[in-house]
Amino acid sequence: MEYATEIKSASIVPFVVMKAHALELRDKSKDAYDIWFCLANYPMDRRVLASEFKPHLENHSVRVALNLLAKHFDSVDADGPESVAKEEGTLDPEYRTFIKQDAYQRVKDLLGRLNQGSESDL
Repeated sequence: MEYATEIKSASIVPFVVMKAHALELRDKSKDAYDIWFCLANYPMDRRVLASEFKPHLENHSVRVALNLLAKHFDSVDADGPESVAKEEGTLDPEYRTFIKQDAYQRVKDLLGRLNQGSESDL
C-alpha cells in the first residue's frame, strides 16, 4: 500500500531562493537538505524546473540566491553537499558519498541550465 499526501507550500522558486539565502545567513544543515529534497522530488523533469526560474532571473534576490547556491555547492565536498549528508543522517560511507554527489549534481545541473556557474554535464 502506498501513501501520499499533498501539502501547500511556496512554489519551487521562492522556496529555493529563501533557502539559498538562509544558507548564507545561518548555519543549519536543514537549509541545504531542503534545497536538495525539493530538487530531488520536483515532480517534473529538470528542464521544467529550470523554466520555473527563468522568468525571475532579472530579480536581484534570485540572482544572489543562485550565486549562493554556486558558492555552497561548488564541489562534492563543499558545505552544501556535506550539510545534506549530515541532515540525511546516514552513517554508511558509501551512501553518504552518494548523497553528497547527488546533491552537488542536482544543484550543478540547475545552475548550468540557468547559465549560472559551470555548465551541466548530466
